[in-house]
Amino acid sequence: MTDPAGPAANTVEVLADARNRSGRSPLEWLAELLPASPGPVIEVSAPPAEVGARVRLRLLDTGETALGEPDALPLPENSAAGVRAVMCLPSVERLDELFAELRRVLRPAGTLVALVPSRPALSVAQLRAWWPLERVFAQRPGRNGCRNGFRNASARDHLGWYLAAADFAVMMDRRQVFQLPASAARDTRALVSGLVKAGVWPPGLTAAQLDAAHSVLSRHIACGRQLPIPLRLLVGRR
Repeated sequence: MTDPAGPAANTVEVLADARNRSGRSPLEWLAELLPASPGPVIEVSAPPAEVGARVRLRLLDTGETALGEPDALPLPENSAAGVRAVMCLPSVERLDELFAELRRVLRPAGTLVALVPSRPALSVAQLRAWWPLERVFAQRPGRNGCRNGFRNASARDHLGWYLAAADFAVMMDRRQVFQLPASAARDTRALVSGLVKAGVWPPGLTAAQLDAAHSVLSRHIACGRQLPIPLRLLVGRR
């Protein structure tokens, strides 16, 4: 692997202030549930400037990074004991090809851990925050008729099916809601951009959609409400 752009930016950095009921951040939750892998672990994320076209790879023990095509990762066969896909799968094109490549680079019995945004639950707090936002995202139909803006909505809503179809044994499927306090969102325009880059909101939003999302978020935060961030974590074994 090469290192063309320095250390990879953490795709969930914008969520550092978000906490679940146990007081853990999304990364702490991910680390808590991440199975121990006796060997190299590769992190897969989506570069904000090229979302969908390529993926960013980072070797966790060295921080070395590289960019790769979803159907041609620059990694040897059986070179990774684990893969951690962070908030990128719903936004990646050629997802079937990417899963085939992840199987190729994983060692036998290696683990794939995927963190993705989750569909908002039917609770008053989540509906109050997310229903207006979903209407904003639906202004531009996504691929394959999906209207929530993600390129692969099934990788958000039915990721277990994807893993099983790619011949991974699903070992864990957990959901958590993280609360982002209003105090963490003083600059709502920066937060809007950060939520897109973090993969919580879909990529490729138009300027009009970003302005509308900013207005929705500003009104929500102005009422002193926290922003609920529903996330889902799955573990598959090769």
